[in-house]
Amino acid sequence: MAKIPETFQLEIIKRNERESEIREKEDYVRSKRTERNYQREKDLESRQENLGTLTDVFCDDIFTSTAPLAESAFARDIKRRQEALKESVPFIHSSFSDHLNLIPGEWLTIAAYSGQGKSTSIANAAATFIEHGKRVLIISNEESATNFQKKIASIIVKTDPTLIHNQAADGSDYRSVLAKVREMREDRQLAVLDHELSDNGTAQDAYILNLLNKLSEAQTKPDVVFIDYLTNIYSINCTSSDNRFMQLDHFCSEVKNLINTLPFPLVMAAQLHSDDKRKGSSLDSKMLMGGSAIRYATSVIEIHPYDTETQVTKYTIHKSRHGRLGTLELRYEKGRMLPFDPIDIINEKVGAESTQDS
Repeated sequence: MAKIPETFQLEIIKRNERESEIREKEDYVRSKRTERNYQREKDLESRQENLGTLTDVFCDDIFTSTAPLAESAFARDIKRRQEALKESVPFIHSSFSDHLNLIPGEWLTIAAYSGQGKSTSIANAAATFIEHGKRVLIISNEESATNFQKKIASIIVKTDPTLIHNQAADGSDYRSVLAKVREMREDRQLAVLDHELSDNGTAQDAYILNLLNKLSEAQTKPDVVFIDYLTNIYSINCTSSDNRFMQLDHFCSEVKNLINTLPFPLVMAAQLHSDDKRKGSSLDSKMLMGGSAIRYATSVIEIHPYDTETQVTKYTIHKSRHGRLGTLELRYEKGRMLPFDPIDIINEKVGAESTQDS
């Protein structure tokens, strides 16, 4: 018998190894698919059992059975809402008060294109809460904790955060910002969780959901939680057959199930498709893989592209559970978003033009 050349032998061995690896991967995918299907069936069985229990309890006389429950829930909700409204803090500025109130049970989604003010709006809203003596938690999967702390402290002490970030501010401004950061930490008013503190957990859906659950029972609870931002959240259990839209939809549906039991409002930033800036599409279609954040949220604000000439940012309230829809405009001044009088902008333009002419 002719001897098989050594190179052919090596090639046969490598081919067998590759085929073996492929079979192992296929077996693994099949096992995971079977595991997921089994879990889904168990969940469905559990839901059917719960449904059966509910119908057994209420079907004899559903109107009489639910009456005491509805009455006690109504009274409890009225009392809680009255107390919450007394302690409520406006979003960014009091001009938002008629449109929405950030109280427990509220989920506000902020939608904007990349670089158009999501983090700046969150920093301003956080600064407003802190100035009202509240505690703020930021779950950041984009900016670092240091950046958020500097930005919020700069806004509170009325120093331009851009100058602080670019190391172009005066020494006294640095000292004021540093002193404010230290004060917020000592008073336990601000906590920022970023990827450095949680091994990238701030971008994992399971980490965030677990954290929100645990915060409900925490000894020191935040008065508001910000998530910056939705589009960066992912699932470590994702398989090749799963897609990002389904991941985020699942995450948002889990948040929806939690929101009414959380002792604090939730503010979540989400990104819009940059390609749709001029298409005039509906907000839902412009949302980058996260349309469910609009459907499930109790309130939705869209931040329109920043006007560099007037330094004005336009906020449109598309959805509000207990407030009014409408559009508000705020001007950017040293990091702070403030209301403005349109006549001021006209005067500024006239003044700038006269200066150029002279």
